[in-house]
Amino acid sequence: MKKISTLILLLTLALTMSAQQHGAAGMKFVGKATVKPYIINPETGEATGLDMVVEFTSDTMTYIGGRESASFITPELNYNFGEMVITLPSYQIDGTTFTGGYGGVTWPEQDYTVNIGEESVTGKLSGTFTHANNIYELKMKLAFSYSLIDKIATPVKVLLEYEIDGFYLKETSGKLDVNVAGGQYSAPSVTYVTRTYTDGDATKVDVQVPAYVLEGTPMGNISVGGYTVQGLTWDETLEAYNKDYSNDGLSLYFSNGSSLTGDYPLNKAGQKITVKFNGTSVSSLVNTFQPGNMPFVIISTFPGTTSGISSVSKAVKANGGKAYNAAGQQVSQEAKGFVIIDGKKFFK
Repeated sequence: MKKISTLILLLTLALTMSAQQHGAAGMKFVGKATVKPYIINPETGEATGLDMVVEFTSDTMTYIGGRESASFITPELNYNFGEMVITLPSYQIDGTTFTGGYGGVTWPEQDYTVNIGEESVTGKLSGTFTHANNIYELKMKLAFSYSLIDKIATPVKVLLEYEIDGFYLKETSGKLDVNVAGGQYSAPSVTYVTRTYTDGDATKVDVQVPAYVLEGTPMGNISVGGYTVQGLTWDETLEAYNKDYSNDGLSLYFSNGSSLTGDYPLNKAGQKITVKFNGTSVSSLVNTFQPGNMPFVIISTFPGTTSGISSVSKAVKANGGKAYNAAGQQVSQEAKGFVIIDGKKFFK
């Protein structure tokens, strides 16, 4: 079976304004990638392509801003075709040059050479970075060769052509409020990861829902696992990206430390996630889900709001509005739980 492990390239880009905006940690990109291998004739130096192109639906590339030049860092490459196995340790390319500014950057084709122990890696690189309508896209091509010394019976030199079309992977952190069976609980700090990208003529969003722990629920401390929802599309009515993912085949790890522990399918109608953005950061995210056969729906709201339910204010009390519970029965304004005052929902 011809197989290549997932190739992750870490790319550092000298882009001062971008570096100031996104920090020293850089910007990660995820997108489709391809690798094509060639065998180099030791006598003529000609490269003969093997009859294969390996495709990846999801590969990752990261760049960090600088001032005058960019550095590329690659992780270990592990490629298996037939009886030949290609492995290449991570290496760094320094001093690459580019043109352009914040809205667009171009790397013209340029040569590079790095040493890995006693072996030498030589190659060419080129690429572009664009930024429009809050969609950050990075396209990169690498073609590099090296010798497979002591890895196979007959040493041979290979050339690998790698291409990626990646879109910005943005992390947004904050407090998460969760409604479990009518009770309100919080995870003090979680991080959602989103990717906004183009798919044909459509703009779509992927969301990595984080794992978190809720303490002190009637079921004990609850651990909720993470998962990824792909392909949210724009909803004009909601003015947000939205998707019902009940038919996506997703599952959720849910545990109260004892009886309710396991992976539960998210296949009931109404498993829905809705996301609004401020630039590339999440400004509002509501996730409604019901794991397995659990009799209650869980609603998580990020960052730090409670799905439109607020506390009872002194101003409302002063106005003398009558309070009702969910069953429509009049209750005291001091009543605990859900109350309705002047047609508005509150939680105490």
